[in-house]
Amino acid sequence: MLKASQIKEKKPRAPRKIKLKFKLDTLADVIDGDSFLGKVGMFLIIVRTASGKQNQHKCEIRDISDKGLVSTWDETAEQWYSFNISDVAKHSLIVKILS
Repeated sequence: MLKASQIKEKKPRAPRKIKLKFKLDTLADVIDGDSFLGKVGMFLIIVRTASGKQNQHKCEIRDISDKGLVSTWDETAEQWYSFNISDVAKHSLIVKILS
């Protein structure tokens, strides 16, 4: 018979991240040439690369500063995410308009 000290309790699992699979070809780019087409309240799909994998994130634009900083609420990861409009190409971000 097992003693109480020998029994290992299973730890509860962390909730899994939502995985999105939008067809990016069907969505419009948020940056057209030199202009940013996003507005506060608009939803974006941002594709970020982490650990060699591309992950899609559904984000709502919360603020756009005069200097080009876009602050979004990432509904997929449940965290704030900000990026500079001029750095999108440099960081290989794919930013598409969802609504």
